[in-house]
Amino acid sequence: MRIHNTLLGALALGLVALSPLATSGSAIAQGAATAAQVVSQPAAQVDITIFGSSYAQVEETRRIDLKQGLNSVLLTGVAAQYKQNSLRLVGVKNGAGGLTIKSSTYQPATLTTERLLELSVGKKITVATSGVGGKSYSGELLSTQGGSLILKSDNGTIDVVQGGNVTFHEAPAGLTATPSLVMEVAADKAGTYDVTFIYETGGFGWAANHSAILDEAASKLKSWESSVLITNESGSSFANATVRLVSGRVVENEESAGSARMYSAAKAVRSDSAQVEDVGEQKTYTLPGKVSLGNGQARLVPLFTASNVPVKRTYVIPATAPYRGITGGFASVRLTVDNCLRDNMGKAIPQGVVKLYQFNTDGNLLQTGTARTTDRAVNEVFDLSIGKASDIKYEVKTVASKKLAKVADEQRSVENTVEVTVFNYKSQPISVQLELQGSTAQLDKAWTVKSTDSATAVTSVAGNGQSAVRYVIVVADYGN
Repeated sequence: MRIHNTLLGALALGLVALSPLATSGSAIAQGAATAAQVVSQPAAQVDITIFGSSYAQVEETRRIDLKQGLNSVLLTGVAAQYKQNSLRLVGVKNGAGGLTIKSSTYQPATLTTERLLELSVGKKITVATSGVGGKSYSGELLSTQGGSLILKSDNGTIDVVQGGNVTFHEAPAGLTATPSLVMEVAADKAGTYDVTFIYETGGFGWAANHSAILDEAASKLKSWESSVLITNESGSSFANATVRLVSGRVVENEESAGSARMYSAAKAVRSDSAQVEDVGEQKTYTLPGKVSLGNGQARLVPLFTASNVPVKRTYVIPATAPYRGITGGFASVRLTVDNCLRDNMGKAIPQGVVKLYQFNTDGNLLQTGTARTTDRAVNEVFDLSIGKASDIKYEVKTVASKKLAKVADEQRSVENTVEVTVFNYKSQPISVQLELQGSTAQLDKAWTVKSTDSATAVTSVAGNGQSAVRYVIVVADYGN
């Protein structure tokens, strides 16, 4: 008996001659002891619906050849973050009879180096060592321990090999290269069935991003672009999928989310790129064409675009009494958008960051503001607070104060006359809107009362000039 002990470092495996892996790309047919074992064909259709940053619903249609009675069906390539108890049979096409799912079991990927070697004990393999003086050893694998392979050759010699490329002459049964679902399915009759099913998985997310180019002179957005960043950390890759994105909060695992088949009754509005649907109280965006989402990837996909959108630009100052610690600051800049077809929009807008750009005198596009928007409906008028105006400042001060008589056990109050002065350091005249929050005692004609504790005033300020507006506000007198 000869024993060869080749010390060449860590074992490197070259998976050679595993024809089931080469043809399926994802699984080795798994044997079964109790039921007819079948491996489904790759999904003919994949729909992925992503619910915000929480989870996703995957819908697939696969062709399966079943025997009459109980079958063990291996569905390879499912998401590694599959959620238990989420598998649902949606429908069956073709086939001669009905199907009943008896049970389903999730199993992680089992095609590993260790499992290949474990299941090849007692079978013939070939190990080719590399480096100077490399040799090839072939024989029955007797044992795998500590990185060493013990082989028995045809002539009875024993070789202990460490390091090398391994060729497996026979594919071990029961291994999958991807996470899988094993379904026990009862078929009324033998035949080929097209089965559609859904399940839920973690690891998916999406976020909307918007950008706009402002033409200040024309009071228009030259362009508006919306896109979504889709992340896939589910542990599996999906090719050529129809992708839907649900905006708004949906409680996880609620069956009201439904399946892609429920969308046929939804009201649809075609946008430039994505299709927008009303599903219940949520907006659903269907991305155009097919999208491949590789595991670990983040993919940016356009939603829609618009151009020449009229906007109203407003400088805003909070009219707040100085007792709150605010004695001045910069005016905020607000853009008002009417999300209607007349203004070249008319698209449901998902919540996200809005980045504003403008051209300088050299024609360079510079980012000049950032805002956030919530979900916006078609025909909704909404505001974007895009930052501060560095050339428009204000000061607020109390110019008069009068204590009011105490009523019963209530806190004594004081009536303050407040003056807000706006300074315009631009060369051109501007209009500034002052917004007052609080219980007012007296407002002059410059103010428009919005509610019992809200009012606005618009003041015109000359270029390189200033303007003052007064109001009287009642506040608690904490000094007595």
